[in-house]
Parts: sequence; structure tokens; C-alpha cells
Amino acid sequence: METKTINYENKKTELCRLGEKYGTDKSPFNTRPFIHGGPGHRHPYTCFYNDIFSNIKLNKLKILEIGILQGKSIYMLSEYFPNSNIIATDHVDGMKDELNKLPNVTFDHIDVSNINSIKNICSNYGPFDIIIDDSSHKFNDQIRVIENTLKYVNKGGFLIIEDIMEDKNIFLKYNNEKYKKMTYFNSEDATLANNVSIEELYNLKLKEEYKKCGTFYTLRHNNSYTPGWNNNKVLLFSK
Repeated sequence: METKTINYENKKTELCRLGEKYGTDKSPFNTRPFIHGGPGHRHPYTCFYNDIFSNIKLNKLKILEIGILQGKSIYMLSEYFPNSNIIATDHVDGMKDELNKLPNVTFDHIDVSNINSIKNICSNYGPFDIIIDDSSHKFNDQIRVIENTLKYVNKGGFLIIEDIMEDKNIFLKYNNEKYKKMTYFNSEDATLANNVSIEELYNLKLKEEYKKCGTFYTLRHNNSYTPGWNNNKVLLFSK
């Protein structure tokens, strides 16, 4: 899959402003503190999304976000896509009642480590025009999401995998880590990951039919801030 780099420098889009308003780390102008303490993370995703979604934001779309944490991105998407039906999913149900109060949002439970859970969400609510994965950031979970959601994306639609890591050491440490019930590399995965680049690992694991419509985008912004993660890259699939 091809890799492209976009440098937004100091650009501030409409979606960046909404991200700043609601405190989501998808915006490089986020000022909300990180959930675990310290300054908030800031990705340039809203610059990228504004570029590809601005001409369809008033359409009646079906949008799925996988992994919503405190729901800040859902508030942003709800306002940006006022005529769309947004499905917000997470493995924790803490934001269910609050998000279900929004007129164009429905919350449901998902477990990205479980194929059936992913398939149930897609079959119950799909097909979709936009799917955004912001769940565990674990490599095997991302592959599982791609393999089980892409067929539910409408023609002309998008599947976006956020938080593709750029630093090999961070990538290996995170994916080899055994934490609670989260997935991790088995010995075979770990050996393979040690010997190829991060992007090549995605290329090796994905079927050709997926790779034909996938592109990596390395996103840069002067206001980005992702210490300890270095994950300002996305994998975009266009149908």
C-alpha cells in the first residue's frame, strides 16, 4: 500500500474548531487534559477529515465510530454531520446514556477482540458511508476490524484506521504487552514484527483485495502532540 505525507502546518479547519470545542484528541487544537493526566494529545486528524468530508457533511450518511472513550469525538461528529445517523460503539458502556440523548446518535457495545461482536454491529446497523476505528490501537485488533467491516462500507465510502504507529520500538512494546484482556502478539507475530517495517507488517497480514483500496497517510501539524505514542498516521480504505 502506498504511503503519502500531508503537512498541514498551522491549518485550522471547521472540524478542527469543533474538535477543540468538544475536547477530542482528533484535533491538533485540543486543550483537554489527557485522561491519565498531563497535557492532552493532539492529532491532525480533523484537518484530514475536513478535507475529505466537507463536501458531504450535510448528506444523510450512516457513520460508525469504533472506540469512543469519553465520547468527545461523537459530540464533534454529531454537530459536523447534522443529518447523519451516527453509531457510537465501545467496550465500555459508561457514555451510553449521555450519547443516546443526542438526536442523531445511537450507542452500542462492541468488543474488537471478538469477530462476532464486530459482525453483529455491522449487520445490525450497516452498511455505512464512513467507519472510523479508534479502539484499542492494537495491531491484531486493527486487522480484525479491517477484515470484518470493509465489506459493510458503501461504494464511495471510507474505512479509516486511526493511530497507526510510526516508531518501531513503541509499536513492538505496545503490541507485545499483556494488559488485562487486550490482545497481544503471539511468538510468531512478535518474530515477524521484529523483522519487517510496521507498514510492511500490515501489507503482509492483509489480503490483496483490501490492499488495493488502502493508503497510509502520515499527517503532520505544527500543533500535534503525541508523546509516547507517535501515532499521527492513518490507514484509509476508499471504496
